[in-house]
Amino acid sequence: MGGSLPEPEEQEGNEAERAQWTRKDNRALAVLRLLLDNSQLVIVLGCETAQDAWEALLDRYEQPTMQNIVLRERKYRNCSMNEGDSMQEHINKHKVLVQDLAAIGNPVPEERQVMELILSLPPSYDSLVNSLQLVQEGLTMKLLTSQLLLEEQKRKERDIGESSAAMYSAKSKFETSSYVGRGKPYRGRGQGSKTVRGCFKCGEMGHIKKFRPQLTQRKSSKRKDEKVCVVDLLAAVEREGDHKWFVDSGASMHMCCSRKYFTTFQEFASEKPVTLPDGNVVYGIGSGNVKWNNSALCDVELKDVMLVPAFSQNLVSVKKMTEKGCKVIFNNADLKVFLGENLVATGKLDKEALYVLEGKPYIHENFAHVAQVRSGIEDWHK
Repeated sequence: MGGSLPEPEEQEGNEAERAQWTRKDNRALAVLRLLLDNSQLVIVLGCETAQDAWEALLDRYEQPTMQNIVLRERKYRNCSMNEGDSMQEHINKHKVLVQDLAAIGNPVPEERQVMELILSLPPSYDSLVNSLQLVQEGLTMKLLTSQLLLEEQKRKERDIGESSAAMYSAKSKFETSSYVGRGKPYRGRGQGSKTVRGCFKCGEMGHIKKFRPQLTQRKSSKRKDEKVCVVDLLAAVEREGDHKWFVDSGASMHMCCSRKYFTTFQEFASEKPVTLPDGNVVYGIGSGNVKWNNSALCDVELKDVMLVPAFSQNLVSVKKMTEKGCKVIFNNADLKVFLGENLVATGKLDKEALYVLEGKPYIHENFAHVAQVRSGIEDWHK
């Protein structure tokens, strides 16, 4: 349509070539007219070739007039993403608008593309945007779009895990309620048929109504000790040993899978559940501090690290570091952690596109200093 295949000149002996070109041109013109709206057909009326029709459309819609520039600029600035929309479709829409502006001689610099894409995001992406703005080498469209798509994938995985956990919880409640009020037949020697009924307050077996307040208090105190920790996609990474510590923006707290790394440790009175993205639950059994050794920097100490023996990885929570006053800066291939003006930790991007903290924690084989809390009694173990 753009004239790359010109019409053959009318010469003796090329009638077949001209007939073939005419058939192709008529087919292209027909396809072009089918793609136009009825209100746009008037633009190509009278055009005898596909090239004539195409040039007429270019003259109408892609001339660098002030009207066309204002129209496309308004569309570009008003392009926004709603909660729940597809991130890939939103990015594609931005790219099309940028190409439209470039086609009429008004190209959009990359810095502005980054700014417009950030401004078009819903408020739920504010925390990610704040982290990306700390990139020292400048935020590019390639880095921004890859991080936005990765964040969307993480959210989908978390939603699936939470939905599975909610369905399992609802199923458990339904199965429990199915037994409420049912009697259990009992036959003793010399006795007729009797029925052992559950509690008239809650329907459960094993207690009667007047002891229900004590049971309620005991259960509520148990629930008070529990804390659900939602972990990001790193929980699903296959373990290649427990020596790697991944920096994760989705983890609610620091987590470790081996007790040998703790300099101080205290067991929980009751295990705390940790919900994984796929809905499975593992349990933390205690918490303490882990002293970190980076030969290029001074030693640092991670505080309030939860021990999760069944966990597949060690996680360093960005949320916990920022709560302690640290500033975490992500670059294209590495990260830096500052406490005030001091650089306290560094990390690298590994082959799985995950940030791994550089250095290693001290290993402690002797646990004589570990305090274990159990039924209110402190026992020292060697």
